[in-house]
Amino acid sequence: MAAKRLALLAVLALSSLVVVRGASEEDTLLLEFKGSLVDSKGALRSWQPGTNPCKGRAWAGVTCSGSGRVVAINLSGAGLGGTLSASLGGLTSLQELSLANNQFEGPLPLAWASLGSGQAYLINLSGNQLTGTLPSTWGVQTLLFHLRLSSNALEGTLPVEWGRMRRLLTLHVSRNRLSGTLPAVYATMSQVTLLDFSFNALEGTLPPPWGQLASLQVLGLQSNRLSGLKGDGAAADSAGALRDWQWDSNPCWWRGVTCTAGRVSALKLGNLGLSGLKMDALDKIKTMEALDLSGNSLAAPLPALSGLSQLRYLNLSRAEVTGALPGNWSLPSVFDLNLAGNALTGSLPLAWAQGLPQLEVLSLADNQLKGGVPSSWSWLPLSYVDLRNNLGICGGMPSWQSSITVHLANTNSHQSCLLVHASGVVVGMVFGTTVVVTVTCLVAITALVIYIRTTKTTLREVLQERSVVSLASFLTVNNSTLPSFLNGYPSNPAMMNRLTLKLAAFAQERGHDMLARRGYQRLFRNQSDDSTHTDGGQAGQPQNFHSKAPEVELGVM
Repeated sequence: MAAKRLALLAVLALSSLVVVRGASEEDTLLLEFKGSLVDSKGALRSWQPGTNPCKGRAWAGVTCSGSGRVVAINLSGAGLGGTLSASLGGLTSLQELSLANNQFEGPLPLAWASLGSGQAYLINLSGNQLTGTLPSTWGVQTLLFHLRLSSNALEGTLPVEWGRMRRLLTLHVSRNRLSGTLPAVYATMSQVTLLDFSFNALEGTLPPPWGQLASLQVLGLQSNRLSGLKGDGAAADSAGALRDWQWDSNPCWWRGVTCTAGRVSALKLGNLGLSGLKMDALDKIKTMEALDLSGNSLAAPLPALSGLSQLRYLNLSRAEVTGALPGNWSLPSVFDLNLAGNALTGSLPLAWAQGLPQLEVLSLADNQLKGGVPSSWSWLPLSYVDLRNNLGICGGMPSWQSSITVHLANTNSHQSCLLVHASGVVVGMVFGTTVVVTVTCLVAITALVIYIRTTKTTLREVLQERSVVSLASFLTVNNSTLPSFLNGYPSNPAMMNRLTLKLAAFAQERGHDMLARRGYQRLFRNQSDDSTHTDGGQAGQPQNFHSKAPEVELGVM
């Protein structure tokens, strides 16, 4: 029994020694820190050797735990100067350090990476004259909540190692001389609500992975050299409706934005004349409950919106939405869906019975939808359905609940889809055939006209050639063979003379002067040889072959 009491006393004595030694070490560390400062106002006059910072008359700005360990130092605005001593890194229980709005100079101590044994939750050094770079070693402060280094003269780049500060809520490094790019790894700061990098010399673009920062509420980027913040993909806002949407302001103050408990819960930008909106970007706002972009110009298909699991109201009517209705939509909370007045095509998705289980109000009017209404839609808790002005809707209706209101004007819901589709095919075939026949007829008629004209010209030339050949043949035969040439014409000199006269006149009319002269010469010679008058006429010189020729019918030939 006595041995047990002695052992217990030994443990208590050892514990007291450790506490006293720990307290003594913290006294030394604090006094060493004081020694590096310029205290022109005597703010640290209570920090005296031989006194305990946690007992009796506590040291100014120092807060201790119940066990007598220093857990917080707050000397903001105390008029202190000098450099920051590395000694504070040995305060293993320190959780809060605030030295803002003083005149501290020099670099940030690398040894402060061990501040509070890596369990500090606040470091505030804003409003000083600190120089140098941001220590990459501070990335081990994985429990740090707030880091404030604004309004100093810090330079260099943003350490990628700080991406390990997974519990960081706010990071202020504005109004320094920082350069380089924004580290993509900061996207791992999943709990951060504020990032302020404004008034530096940062370059590059906003890292795409930062779109995963679902908790981020304020992002300060103004007065840097960043690009792409309002690039080619930005929404066109010719009327300036979104002029208050700035990178360095709280989205909860922006026009059309509603927040609940500091998180975006609604976005209502209806009829603002916006164009080029990228709806895919909204998929990251997990807390969105209402989205209204009606009356704008999306000019794009409907996105998946799979991340908006809490969305209850969606209005994209008259927004120039194109394409088909997404069959893979999974919006478990949506009860009001308005897609009227767009250019949507295709059929009504069967899978909506599972993907939109809470749907009560549905408007798809004034689109180009077709096909039947899926019977599985009768499982939905629908109370209002508007399918007006979709001529392709057909095939009847499911067995709706008795309390539902359904609008079907200017649809073919009462017709069989087979008949409606067949009618469309027939109309298309008839119209297409008519067009083909019409074009074919026009081509054929044109070809026929060209053929007739060509044929008439050819026929005229052939007849002319035949007449000339026949006349030449006729004028070269003698009287004895003339009857056989004429194939049965009576061998009557008077008749031969009349025929010769007609043929000579025909040659003259056709412009064959030589043949005409020969014909008249033959006629004169025949009349001289016969010493008779044809039909009682007086023989003599032939008529002038340049005179008008008598009418000759080609049938004579």
